[in-house]
Amino acid sequence: ALMSLSAENSYAGLISGKQVMNLWRGVVLASIMEEIQSTLMANAVDVRTAMDVFDGRWRRIIRGLETFQSKKHLVEEIQAAARVLCDIPVRRSWRETPKILLSGEIFVRHDGISRQYLPEMLAQKGFAVKVSSAIEWIYYTDWCVKNRLSSHSLSMGKRLYQRLRNACMKKVERTFRKILAQTGLCSDRNEDVDHIIQHSRHLISPHLVGEAILTTGAAITEILDPYCGVIAVGPFGCMPNRLSEAILNCEMNITGKRISGNGNKAIDHIAQSVEELPFLAIETDGNPFPPILQARLEAFLLQSSRIHEILSQVYAGS
Repeated sequence: ALMSLSAENSYAGLISGKQVMNLWRGVVLASIMEEIQSTLMANAVDVRTAMDVFDGRWRRIIRGLETFQSKKHLVEEIQAAARVLCDIPVRRSWRETPKILLSGEIFVRHDGISRQYLPEMLAQKGFAVKVSSAIEWIYYTDWCVKNRLSSHSLSMGKRLYQRLRNACMKKVERTFRKILAQTGLCSDRNEDVDHIIQHSRHLISPHLVGEAILTTGAAITEILDPYCGVIAVGPFGCMPNRLSEAILNCEMNITGKRISGNGNKAIDHIAQSVEELPFLAIETDGNPFPPILQARLEAFLLQSSRIHEILSQVYAGS
């Protein structure tokens, strides 16, 4: 039997119960562990040894998910992994590391061939890459249903169930992230779709449902805190990606950041020497990037490094 799920009803076709929550735990853990892996690739004193240790702990967590371990036992496994990962020698902590946000079309940004192994390449240059997670998208589908922007109509009972499910999902994310953030290798902030949309709705209407508002909103709200640069990647001719690229090419600057209303104390310092904020849009078909794009990528990384240096000075002074 083939079961086709839909984002229109926030994947309400999934069987409820233990299987759904176990699936959600896997999505959350995969996202956070990918952050940790990127930080280790960029900062570990011995990258090969660090990756061996990371893979070993990740396999143990996966086995716990495969065997449907209780939440208590799974949490104990995650705590054990955090203790081991915390002992890996690193040159810098997550907070001290220049970080790049990789956003854009949901398949391309998660597929190694499509994105041409950008996280691995940037790690070799000292940048940790955060890939916009599937968590963000699933929360967004919930947000659309909650705000009646979905074409799929749900009964009152299903709406109540969805709100309860959403609360449980956020509790799982808070629990796992709080544990793994103790390693100093990932962010301690949970995904916040309401925050993203609130600070980007002046650029793109929430009624235009799709990935464009997430790509635009995440870029404009999270640049400078905590990321020093944003890359939006998508397939050729992808309309949501083209739309977000057109907006961000105009808005990714100090003025656009201030208008978004999500500024921080670093803006005034950066504005003294920088006007344009690091942003790069990439269209890919899985082939190696052409020389002109590689040159643009190098320029983007130089600009991101400069932003990171200024941010480091600002926060060190505070």
